[in-house]
Amino acid sequence: MKRSHWMTRTAVCLALIGSLVPERRVLAQAPQRPMQADSAPVAVSPVTDVTDVALTEGGGFSGQVVDGQGRPQAGTSVLVCQQHQVVGTTTTDQQGQFSLGGLHGGVYQVVAGQGMKNVRLWAPGTAPPAARQSALVVAGGEVVRGQGGLRYWLTNPWVLALAITAAIAVPIALSNREKSAASG
Repeated sequence: MKRSHWMTRTAVCLALIGSLVPERRVLAQAPQRPMQADSAPVAVSPVTDVTDVALTEGGGFSGQVVDGQGRPQAGTSVLVCQQHQVVGTTTTDQQGQFSLGGLHGGVYQVVAGQGMKNVRLWAPGTAPPAARQSALVVAGGEVVRGQGGLRYWLTNPWVLALAITAAIAVPIALSNREKSAASG
């Protein structure tokens, strides 16, 4: 009986210590950078979120560049890259609009300022119904979305430690209560 009590306490202690130790972070390999013949490398991130965009006749692709607050960014250079190679460049107009022609269906990265957007371009007539007619690229500065929510609570180490402690301690307390009621 004393041995199981000792083992239970040891298990609880190990669970608490394990939940407090910082998790090991694994970093992905840095993405390769596409090169343009007459300029510095362009930062391109790995494909994570892709927006479907329908091309117009002649491979026309258009979009708008805005800042983190949604204001159009005039005069911003826009690079369109595929497989780490720049396939087209342009500059935004006064409303932050841009357009390029001669593109084919496939996955591209649109780089504008400090922003980047992954797009899957579809040849005319082949795009899925949910495809957009243009792309929206947020350039410059970090976009901060609402913080908190369920993800915060499920990834907070203190909340996880408390949940694990409760999951272990409650059954132990109930078991001890039943044993003391049965013996008394």
